[in-house]
Amino acid sequence: MCYLAGLLLALQLVWVLAELAERKPWKQLLCDTIVQCLAGAVALICGVLVIAAASYLLPVSRVDTLEYKIVLLCLAVPVFLAALGVTTTVYTGMVGRAYYERSREWWSRLNAWLMTIAFGWAIWCLLTFFSLPLLEWLQSHMGNWISLLGTGWIGSLLASMFLRKPESASVKKQIRIEHYLNIASAVFVVGLVFVAAAATQKALLAIADRTPAPVFDKDYLPAFWAIFQGKMPSIGALTVNNPDTWGIPVFLVAIVVLVGVTLLFAWRVDINKFSLHNMYKNRLVRCYLGASNQQGRNEQPFVGLDDDDDLSLHLLNRKSGDERVPQLPLPIINTTLNITQGADLAWQERKAASFAFTPLFCGYSLERTQGDTTSLRVTDSSKQPDPAYRPTDVYAALDLEEQGFTLGMALATSGAAVSPNMGRASMPMLAFVLTLFNIRLGRWSPNPAQSQWGSPSPRFGLLALLYELLGLSDERSRYVYLSDGGHFDNLGLYELVRRRCAVIIAVDASADEQREMTDLADTIRKCRVDLGVDIRFNQLNNFRGDANALCTQGYLIGEVHYDAQNVGKLVLIKPSLASLRNEPADVLNYAIQNPTFPHQTTADQFFDESQFESFRRLGKLIGEQCFDDPLVKQLLRVRKPAPPPVPAKAITEGRSHFTDFIGWLLKRAPSLRPSRDGSLVDLFLEMLAVTLITTGIFFVLDRTLFNVSSQFCFRLADCMGVAQQQFNSVPSPGQSTAGEWRVALDNLFVLLYLSVFLLGYKVGCGKHWKVWLLAVVPLVTALSDYGENFMILSWLNGHASVDQIGALAMLTWMKFCGFALSVILLVTLAPAIKRVFIKRWFG
Repeated sequence: MCYLAGLLLALQLVWVLAELAERKPWKQLLCDTIVQCLAGAVALICGVLVIAAASYLLPVSRVDTLEYKIVLLCLAVPVFLAALGVTTTVYTGMVGRAYYERSREWWSRLNAWLMTIAFGWAIWCLLTFFSLPLLEWLQSHMGNWISLLGTGWIGSLLASMFLRKPESASVKKQIRIEHYLNIASAVFVVGLVFVAAAATQKALLAIADRTPAPVFDKDYLPAFWAIFQGKMPSIGALTVNNPDTWGIPVFLVAIVVLVGVTLLFAWRVDINKFSLHNMYKNRLVRCYLGASNQQGRNEQPFVGLDDDDDLSLHLLNRKSGDERVPQLPLPIINTTLNITQGADLAWQERKAASFAFTPLFCGYSLERTQGDTTSLRVTDSSKQPDPAYRPTDVYAALDLEEQGFTLGMALATSGAAVSPNMGRASMPMLAFVLTLFNIRLGRWSPNPAQSQWGSPSPRFGLLALLYELLGLSDERSRYVYLSDGGHFDNLGLYELVRRRCAVIIAVDASADEQREMTDLADTIRKCRVDLGVDIRFNQLNNFRGDANALCTQGYLIGEVHYDAQNVGKLVLIKPSLASLRNEPADVLNYAIQNPTFPHQTTADQFFDESQFESFRRLGKLIGEQCFDDPLVKQLLRVRKPAPPPVPAKAITEGRSHFTDFIGWLLKRAPSLRPSRDGSLVDLFLEMLAVTLITTGIFFVLDRTLFNVSSQFCFRLADCMGVAQQQFNSVPSPGQSTAGEWRVALDNLFVLLYLSVFLLGYKVGCGKHWKVWLLAVVPLVTALSDYGENFMILSWLNGHASVDQIGALAMLTWMKFCGFALSVILLVTLAPAIKRVFIKRWFG
């Protein structure tokens, strides 16, 4: 209740200060203040009622038992957050028009975050303590039916991994199958988390307590709560110093070991090399590039690979004087940059962008009509045509094993059809399952728009793996997740239209038995939306064929309208059977025996001789007919390229309020203040000022109101004396109101200094991964500070115990040592923060 009152009081003060800063008339300010106080009182009553109802259901008088402590641990935080949400909701509604719409939206989003945190906390704690008792209770009640349940769980895994949507099915049917696969994956993920939690608890309890587990009579079906209470001795043993674990509690040893193993593997195991991507790449290289390296090929006899089969992509150039120019035709290898969690709402369907590899440059360009959310800055405009492109000879070239990005890497990435993130086909639960079983053909490559574009793979693979596991890949991180180019554009037209080619020849070889032209329609839509280019076919409906999908010819000529003056031509070739049935006899025979020909699914990776020859002969026939057409022959003589497009101007957001605050302090005119990009340093300085002012206020309050003197201790023995002094000075219950308020305010102060440290580390380290390691120090400090405050609050409520003095001393020592180390790290980063600030404000 004190926390709710403190938060409302802080809200009132902030609001009054903001209103005074705007210099509103005193009558309106007085009226609004009365409304605010009334709303705060009503909201506080509602929040107190929620806490009172929860206290009635969970009586504090039984908190001495371990099982009720566990229940409070699981439900206390969600109840408090629920009370806070109810309080802020009622408060926002009661103030009415005294708040602007943006303020109500801010509180609505805050309540959504509080609800998410509450559910996450409850699920995490309930799984930790109740998964094993629930599993044992289900087994005792279901008997042999538990085997059927397990079989269904395994079946959901097999369905999500091996059941694929038919390529020849309609779009609606494919979407429906995708939903079913996602549901099957969700069933498996929920079961996996539940079983993993139960197995972890079982292992920890077995290590902590050597007493045999109770054996229940077959005729006796134990209640769930009885099973849970039977685990209490073993759970209590987890926190006791165990001689078999060097005198340290079992759960601390388990945490340290698991964290150590995780960090070691994340540091040493390359996320790209330890996946199916490299296996897939090696087989493509051996099959296709090795076939072109027959002279002098020296293959390894066991695996059949030769190091000279693959070659660096930038070597596909020819020497011209002192410079290299690309060979003709210029290879453009298309891949998909997955943006499953991007900031642009227009990408909620596609969830991807185009990423191209060429012998000259590698990278991507997010068209301004798409809403470019990546901050791209040109570092050397003379060497790279776009800030999101890097020269191929130096892109991802900091690798001792391979000389730059190779042709085999590009081919394998372009063909990575099965990946956790697959553009518009991405599904969160399926991504979880595929990542869990390492079914990952895609590749994590450096982001050309970021600073680490020379590194071939993430140095710390755990973060990238988590992004892949949870479907959080986007274009803002230092490494982007690339997959099959067909996940964005299955025809390869997009990059050619971007380059405004005068004549484009495309082959649509997708499995399209109904000839719905889905891939073509998808590409036309993206070219119109992103590039402002319209692609038109006058006879597309006739090209779809009759009821049996038989058409006059297997190609069609369309127009690419770049603008009013520049119109290109598009020759679309699609495997088709002619209505005249003039194909060779062997092709007709195969088509009769296989009705789906020539739209058989690509899931069939084992073509037999007749199947391969039928596809080859039909393609040769359609190609001859196409290139013998006088119109096509005329088009191939056209060599005049279309002029390059004029890039649109970037649209930037307005400045943030803390940037305006810094600009006001520097007496900088509003028109000369920097934009919102890079404003994190301004927020850091503002939060630092607020924290310093709050520190001064705390010092005054401690001396005058709370009668508390801060005692710093950096040795455990000194902290033990401080803890003993605090224990001796604890007032009797009912006389500790000032102490409770002091603890509540101190908890708010912890959030302030934690924010300052994290913001400072982020600004000082920039985009380097070291900030994640530095953040551990203030986080441990804040957790120790919170632990100390809640233990003191427990003492103030009459639950003081001499046995807890040592624990309080340990928390106090960790708090002061961690705070001192955090300050030292922040001071060390001060020059870097200064450089960022000077560069932002003074160029």
